[in-house]
Parts: sequence; structure tokens; C-alpha cells
Amino acid sequence: MPADYEFDGYCRHYLEQWEQRATVRHMPRTRLSAEGTRGELFPATLQPILSHADVIAWGPDVRHRILARATATFMLHVAILEVDLITDLCIKFVTADTGVPMPEAAKQVALTVATDEAYHAFVAREFLGDLERHTGIVPATDATMPIVAALAEVRRRAPPDLKAATNTMVLCFAENFVTEELFGLSREDIPQGPFHTIMREHMMDEGRHQVFFQRLFRQIWTGLDEEQRSALGRLVPVYLDSFLTAGSYEASQRDLLEYAGFDPEVAARIARESLAATFGTELPRKSSLQFMRNALHLVEVSGILEHEPTRRALVESGWVDA
Repeated sequence: MPADYEFDGYCRHYLEQWEQRATVRHMPRTRLSAEGTRGELFPATLQPILSHADVIAWGPDVRHRILARATATFMLHVAILEVDLITDLCIKFVTADTGVPMPEAAKQVALTVATDEAYHAFVAREFLGDLERHTGIVPATDATMPIVAALAEVRRRAPPDLKAATNTMVLCFAENFVTEELFGLSREDIPQGPFHTIMREHMMDEGRHQVFFQRLFRQIWTGLDEEQRSALGRLVPVYLDSFLTAGSYEASQRDLLEYAGFDPEVAARIARESLAATFGTELPRKSSLQFMRNALHLVEVSGILEHEPTRRALVESGWVDA
């Protein structure tokens, strides 16, 4: 059975299931109440600075302020990325010629993803409004999001005839980045609150999205000729490296401390010491990074490792073990 026929059949089945499975179609959304803001507003395990003795000494109010600010900034990033990047790239996939034959059902699926993601942005912005109304806390707005910088870098390097395919590649990786660990949902000991409820609802959609984009990337890849595969394959480690280095976790921890009232020099020291205590001082292998495991899974299932030049580029860049 031809691969394009299998992909078309999968997309048609996806569309048949979307009405019953999409959160925007069948679930009432969760709101943040005044009472909900009094508890843990963000997974504390994702904020290493909270375990530092100097932060603990400042008491529970500072802890709450840090977590509230963290969830505000996180939700703002969700709202921006889902619309400005994911939804935009979905629309580009529908309207632009990727250079590879694509079944109409695949474009329809991309439109359902755009609908899902616009809804996630709506929920995130609603959460931000509720948070500000109940606490007065608003997100930081000056942080660079790694995925945006990574997209800009690969777009700059992509050959003209691969611009559309590059956009789709970034979309596939972006939709195969989210994991439960990223939202702090994988630990049973984390208190359950509005953030966790909203993120679990979010993940119900993301699981479906990830499988679709794994299949889509394989469809794109198999439709390219050898020269195009080599060119696009060279961009994969560039994208992953840009994603890894464009943002600074330490800087975000430092900013949270300064927001909570710590002196900049003290904040820098606490952030540095907290990350060293949590993750150690030696840089881990890229291929072992847990927060990149979904992206690396995409590399495995898409078929690009069967292309020797691409595999070699990923091994040399440290993203795939030899």
C-alpha cells in the first residue's frame, strides 16, 4: 500500500475523531478563581531556586510570589507561541506549496490543530486575566523564547526552494516538544491546582498533535529528493542547537528572584548555586536531555536517520549517539 495512501487514511480518521476528542469541542474550560490563587500556582519542582536556603528564609510569601510570576510568564509564552508560531505555521502549511504532494485531509487536520491551539491561547490569556485580577501579578514580557529564535535561525539558512518545507519541519518539531515533565505533571507528589488541570486538558490535544506531525514529517521527508534531504537534514541539528542555547534557564531563575525582591548580585548567585545543586556542574549529553526527548523521538520515527548524511550531522552535533 503506498505511503501517501496510508497517510491520507490516517488523516481522514483523525478528522473523524476530532469532534469527539478536541477539548475545544467537548470540554468546559477551567477558570482560575480567587481561592485557586492561594495555593501552588506553578510546579515548584520546575523552580530550583525555591530549594535554596536563602529563598526559604524569606518565607512563604516570597515563594508564592515567585510561583505566581512563573505561571504568568509561562502562560503568556503559551498564548504567544500557540498563535504567533504554531497556528501561523499551520496556516502556512495549508496555503503554501511544500514541494511535496499532500492529501487534502492533511491540510484539514492542520486547520483543526490551528483551531485547538488558538483555543489553548484563549484559555491561557483568560488565565492571565484571572491571575492579574486576583493577585495583581503580570508576566515578564522581555524574555526571548528559544523556539522563536530557532525558527528565525533555520529560516535564515534554508535554501529558497526549501523555505516551506523548513517551516513545516519547525512546526513538526515544535509540536513534538511538549512533555508532561515540562508542565510538572509527571510527579504524583505535586499539588493539584488550576494550572495542572488546564495543562492536562492541553496535553489531551497535544498527544494527538504529536502523532500527526510525526507522520507529516515522514511524509515530507520521503517526498524530497536527495539534494533536498541533504539540505534539510543539515538544518535539523542547527534547529535543535538554536532551541537549546537561545534561552537561558539560569537567567529566568535570576529574573524571578529579582522580581521577588532579591538584589541582582544575590539573585545571580542563588540562581547559579540552585542550578548546580539540582543538575550538577557538568553539561549533560544532548542526546540524554529529558526535556528534548519528544523532539529526539521525532528524529527516530520520521525516518531521517536512515539518511546517512543527516544521521552523520546529528551524530557529529551530539544529538544522536554513534
